[in-house]
Amino acid sequence: MATKSKTAKDSKEPSKRELQLQMEEARESLTHTVEAIKETVSDQYEAVKETVSDVLDWREQFAKNPVVWGIGAVTFGLVVGYSIAVARNVAPPSRRRRSEAQSTMDHLFDELAVVGETFMLPMVMGKIKETFGVDLSHLLESRAEERRRPATKGARKKGGAKKRANKKRSAKKQ
Repeated sequence: MATKSKTAKDSKEPSKRELQLQMEEARESLTHTVEAIKETVSDQYEAVKETVSDVLDWREQFAKNPVVWGIGAVTFGLVVGYSIAVARNVAPPSRRRRSEAQSTMDHLFDELAVVGETFMLPMVMGKIKETFGVDLSHLLESRAEERRRPATKGARKKGGAKKRANKKRSAKKQ
């Protein structure tokens, strides 16, 4: 009876050898699972890395969407230019006292405007004509004509008219 109970007990509990085989199979299964996870994570990392580098590569994005980038650049330039113009013209020139730094900055911005109108604007207009087929060179020419013309006599009369009006008001008060 002792042998019968021992064999019945042995059939319920696996032997040491069977346990070692099961442990080995579990280790191999875990190893394969970990390797599969590592491979998947590695592939996903490479995919994300490639996607991020494609998005951050501005040259490639510019090649894909030159019009959007061009519009963005023009918008940025207009905002910055308008901001500078507003900052320069806070008070009328006759009423504000100009420091040496302000005079230097005004001169610098005037020179930058000349460079922009002389070199950059014709180049941009050429690209617009090449890309869209629209010739805007007549706008450049009219702008250059306006800059070359001296102030008209009408502008002087306007100032004189203001002076005469001020004199009349002061005469009425007396």
